[in-house]
Amino acid sequence: MHLSPLEYDKEKLEKFKSLKERFHKYLEKILLLDDILNNENTNFKIKNEDPNFVTSIVYTSGSSGKPKGAMLSNKNLYNQLYSLYNHSVRKTYSLQYHLSYLPISHVFERTIAYSIIFLGGTVHIWSKNLNYFSKDIFNSMSVMMTGVPKVFSRIYTNIMTEINDLSPFKRFIIKTVMSLRKTKKKGWLVNFLENIFHVSSKIKEKVNPNLQIILNGGGKLSPDIANELCTLLNIKYCQGYGLTETGGAIFGKHVQDSNFECIGGPLSPNTKYKVRTWETYKATDTLPKGELLVKSDSIFKGYFLEKEYTKKAFTRDGYFITGDVVQINKNGSITFLDRSKGLVKLSQGEYIETDLLNNLYSEVLFVNFCVAYGDDSMDGPLGIISVDKYLLFISLKEDNMLEKTGVNEKNYLHKLTDDNINNNIYVDYVKEKMMEVYKETNLNRYNIINNIYLTSKIWDTNNYLTPTFKVKRFHVFKDYDFFINEVKEIYNNKIKGCTGISVTSEKRDDEKNNERKKEEKDSKKLTKDSISNKNQKDLGKDEKDVENKKVKLGVTYGTRQEEMNK
Repeated sequence: MHLSPLEYDKEKLEKFKSLKERFHKYLEKILLLDDILNNENTNFKIKNEDPNFVTSIVYTSGSSGKPKGAMLSNKNLYNQLYSLYNHSVRKTYSLQYHLSYLPISHVFERTIAYSIIFLGGTVHIWSKNLNYFSKDIFNSMSVMMTGVPKVFSRIYTNIMTEINDLSPFKRFIIKTVMSLRKTKKKGWLVNFLENIFHVSSKIKEKVNPNLQIILNGGGKLSPDIANELCTLLNIKYCQGYGLTETGGAIFGKHVQDSNFECIGGPLSPNTKYKVRTWETYKATDTLPKGELLVKSDSIFKGYFLEKEYTKKAFTRDGYFITGDVVQINKNGSITFLDRSKGLVKLSQGEYIETDLLNNLYSEVLFVNFCVAYGDDSMDGPLGIISVDKYLLFISLKEDNMLEKTGVNEKNYLHKLTDDNINNNIYVDYVKEKMMEVYKETNLNRYNIINNIYLTSKIWDTNNYLTPTFKVKRFHVFKDYDFFINEVKEIYNNKIKGCTGISVTSEKRDDEKNNERKKEEKDSKKLTKDSISNKNQKDLGKDEKDVENKKVKLGVTYGTRQEEMNK
């Protein structure tokens, strides 16, 4: 058995060997894994490296902008391994096997793989074929499955799709067991029904019979989906929080923590954290809310060849600015609220959390991704909705809506394109399903997405997704700006209609010219008044929050202002 992955690609292997010879001339060594395995000498010299030596440069996902290379030192990675080794998951479960399917360039996957190797476990590499991904999970034999929100959402969707195909009696039994398990976790009735009907064991047999816990990272999984999935499989759930810049997970739940809302506390005892006020989130609240600031041995040294970005990434007292808005709970754990860049101010002054809406509306069975957009010229958010054609077909069929679409069952998948999926029948149906999800929350009406654009195109790493299935929002906004501009024009016309502007072109032009002159006059007066009335004391009062205010402008004005800034 050859353990070297290069053995399977002759072209790459030959290239590797030629590089090996070239590097040897410069007294540098490149080793093939087979070289080490064939060497009977196990007396390897351990070299003590400088703790601050940059041992790896890991690039950010680029989901919110240009990818940047985070420089991680030996100390950063050691602190990660030490933290994970002392975590309750490692102390509770056997981590003998791990299925590696996330890119190793992703810091979450890398630190988990390091930990498994450190513990003497086995890392199984997936087949790299999505058609066999379910079999990879099943055959992995792993007790713990790590993943990102989209993976666990898809597993949940697949399970629910199969359950919906069962007989009414079986669905009733599953629903009863699930309801009892949620209310009485260890009640005798739950155990009795499970022993008779084997609900969870039968479901788990199709996923992974050995599975006992899932570890989510790389984003927040919907608490409802996490709860439902763990209840169905009768397993534990652990949520972690970290960034590329933190070298991996820096916060994590205890294995016995049953709160699906919170992320948990710091994994390392040398981690310090606090929040600073961000927009409507106040650091002075009883439960402090605001932008999370962190200081730890896990924090990176800076961005590779990006001094300005590095400088902006830290506060004056050395805390790393995460860009995430959280709440600090009484027990010291944190609850993720939103990305600071995802907080948008609408025209009425109301704030909406676009990340929250993206996660919420992605709970609709056939929605792959929801990308919400809004800015201060709009009364409410719009949404670019990526749908799964097959799951949409099943949903339409179950609701007896297929005939109304005018597309028969045989050619449905072939004929359903972006051109015809955006007619009123499909759009209204999807909006109805989105409203059903919305009504289960206590969010205000500004979080309702009334304008949606449906797309059935495949989203992958070649267009809108990062290697860890995060959406590159700005790529989506750029390609679907025709719809965004169309909706914004509707809001603009609505405003014009309210001001009583004449429909005749001459009068409309006169009105525009008069308004422009008035705005210029008011702007000059406002500037003059601001300069003359501004107290010198006030100018320096919020000096510490100057970085915060810069970000605030970008969030407020949205994509249009960002293009102007460029």
